[in-house]
Amino acid sequence: MIPENLQSESQCGVSIRLRRYTAGCNDRPRGEDRQMAKKKKLGNAKSLVELLSWLNVATMKTLSTLSEYACLKKAMTAVTASGVQDGDAIRHGILDELATLTPADLAGTNDDASRFIQMLGVYIDSLLRHAHHHLPPPDATSSTPAFDRSADRYAQLVWLRVHAPTVFDQMEAICMTRHFYRHKRYSSFNVLGDCSTDFSWDDQATESLQSAVIQALQLDASAADECEMIHFEVEDNQDGVSKQLHYLVLYHPGQMRILREIRQRKRSIHEYIPALEATVVYDPSKKQIHVLCARQSLAKQLADEVADQGLGMALSDSPVNTAYYDLNILKQRVDLTQASSPGARVDKAWLVSLTIALGRSRHNMTIDLSSDENLWDVVHDHFGDNNPIASTAEVREAVLSFEVTLHGENSLRSLDITVNADGKCSIFTHPDPRLRRVAEDLLQSVGILSLIDPPAPGSDLTQFEAEMRLLDIKNDVVDGYFLRSLNLIPSELLKTGMLSRKKPGREVTLRISTDGEDERVQTLPVRSNSTSIWAEDEFTEERFDLTDSDVTRYGINKGFLRERLLTLLESSLSDRPLVASNEADEPRILGDYPFCGLHLPVFLVTRLCDAKHANKMDAEMRRGNYGYSIILTSTSQPICSYLGPGLVIPLEKLFRQTDGGGHIDFSLAHGDIQRGQRLGESVDAPRLIEIDRRTAQLVGPWEKPWTLNKPDWIAVVRVLVDAWNNGRQKLGLRVIQGQANIEFRYFSDFFKTAPEWKTYIRGADRENRAHTWELNIGLPSYYTPEATEDD
Repeated sequence: MIPENLQSESQCGVSIRLRRYTAGCNDRPRGEDRQMAKKKKLGNAKSLVELLSWLNVATMKTLSTLSEYACLKKAMTAVTASGVQDGDAIRHGILDELATLTPADLAGTNDDASRFIQMLGVYIDSLLRHAHHHLPPPDATSSTPAFDRSADRYAQLVWLRVHAPTVFDQMEAICMTRHFYRHKRYSSFNVLGDCSTDFSWDDQATESLQSAVIQALQLDASAADECEMIHFEVEDNQDGVSKQLHYLVLYHPGQMRILREIRQRKRSIHEYIPALEATVVYDPSKKQIHVLCARQSLAKQLADEVADQGLGMALSDSPVNTAYYDLNILKQRVDLTQASSPGARVDKAWLVSLTIALGRSRHNMTIDLSSDENLWDVVHDHFGDNNPIASTAEVREAVLSFEVTLHGENSLRSLDITVNADGKCSIFTHPDPRLRRVAEDLLQSVGILSLIDPPAPGSDLTQFEAEMRLLDIKNDVVDGYFLRSLNLIPSELLKTGMLSRKKPGREVTLRISTDGEDERVQTLPVRSNSTSIWAEDEFTEERFDLTDSDVTRYGINKGFLRERLLTLLESSLSDRPLVASNEADEPRILGDYPFCGLHLPVFLVTRLCDAKHANKMDAEMRRGNYGYSIILTSTSQPICSYLGPGLVIPLEKLFRQTDGGGHIDFSLAHGDIQRGQRLGESVDAPRLIEIDRRTAQLVGPWEKPWTLNKPDWIAVVRVLVDAWNNGRQKLGLRVIQGQANIEFRYFSDFFKTAPEWKTYIRGADRENRAHTWELNIGLPSYYTPEATEDD
């Protein structure tokens, strides 16, 4: 994977500040470059001035042949015509000539010069090796000079830019993808499946992916014609093992501005991306797709299309290369000097700044030290027992400073790390991969950073029960207080990838029970001051103390939870659907379960603790006419035993823990499944079998039984069954309403969500607009046989 590749790169000096890609790789001091740029009035062309300071006259002459450097060619012609021969004198003369041009004339040239600067970093050696292996063989009849590997790196880059622009573009894509690892523009995805999949790229896949991208970007016809997709392979050698990485680069005009970043009215060179909209990298050895893109929504669409068209597989919802930050550990003293890393020695460490919530309010307080003193000692000396750090509800940002010595080096390096409670960390924009790795190790060693590592599906019963409770929550975003009311610990679920941290909300969800009635879920606004926090019902003015609660919002990764559940069911089900249905659609077909010579369809339904949702699922099962089936639910205690003709089985009852891990064992429910089949057997006399308060089955001389999932339905059918067995059979609508103690106008409205009711109930005196009703057994009294030819 890409982060491992970064560790094997050859290293060179890198500036600690992030305003430039490199330091120590150039021959001229930067201070002199800035003074020269200022003197020559080229403040808007700093990238061009910096590039020219690295090039000799011959290389500048080669660079001037490009159309983007027409101003450089004109300046060189004017200087050489004056008879200047010395290299430094020529460079100064060129700068004098360029200083006479307007900033608009230099803008395009300066932008192109920044493309060179961004590659002159720690990756330059590996990039040049890639270029050497991908250059076409030299043509003896061509007048183009051969590629000289002994030349300096600046001359090699210029040669590639002029004579091999395609290879230069590939180098640029590799450089930017590696640099933005774990940046907000960098997304990673796993590919579903256990075995490795070969990547196939042909014209059909190219056209399909380009069409999807054009549609996602909403490009017009002229821009769509200039959209270009390039595929190339990169050979990577990690620990002596060679593997191939597939690169897909999408070039698109007019989108360059959204991929730049401007800070304090200055363009940040290290975050400059050239005119490419996205780069997709596929790692076959780990079955992972990495996307560098400014828009996360587009990144997901690109990864989906590449997985579908190039691999013929689907993407997984499992988290990849994600980390969890716990800044609350800094509420207590932490000895940062004990932080360690295998790649460096820590010489000094201290906490520079700490931003905390003022008590439990939304106000912030920042403690910023001007020296390397111990922050906890300073706070204790000034505040004493009223320590604001110990009493804060949340640490929102921390700035840590380390002085480290990398192994193999003697110089001391400074490393400043800013960590935000929202999951943002400054180390992933640092240009040096070695320092990025060291910073990651340091944060892990003190407990601030934890890499998300989901356990194996079904490895623990407690974890499985927690996943089922998360699936049973209606919303995809929920607050920590509601999670704790379900006996779920957000901090533990964050480390497993089931939850993602979001900003604190202004509302909290409570489970309220009044007068001994059933609990209800209610959303209330959150109020707070510097000492306390509470939720308040605006109508009753009742307060609920939230002092020891968590009002932070968390996103539930339900796609990942369903994916883990399906992994446990794979070995038990057959005839699984080739194309998975939309995860939001329920009931969701999972496959068939072979039982007693039959293949019973298996469905997944959640939230069967909600009567409204249960009625909706019951209507869907009846409308689908699936027959007797198995309905697995994440609800531990569902309010109904049947949905339509389907038997409801909680997943927790099928989970079996073994030494090798947990799995779903359908044999634990064989008795219930067999009893359900016997209940559905046809009998001569009608009978109503009441399973519980909300569930009953009507059996009789019909092809299959009728499952009733509403108390009102059960009451009405009970009246009709008793009348038939007592010999009365026919009942008027008012009589039925009186005996069942239920009022309704028409049977069609009463059984609106159960269209199969006409199979079991009919009009006794006429087919339409009947006045009396009975069970649909045998022939009705108004039936008249058709006349035969003899009659």
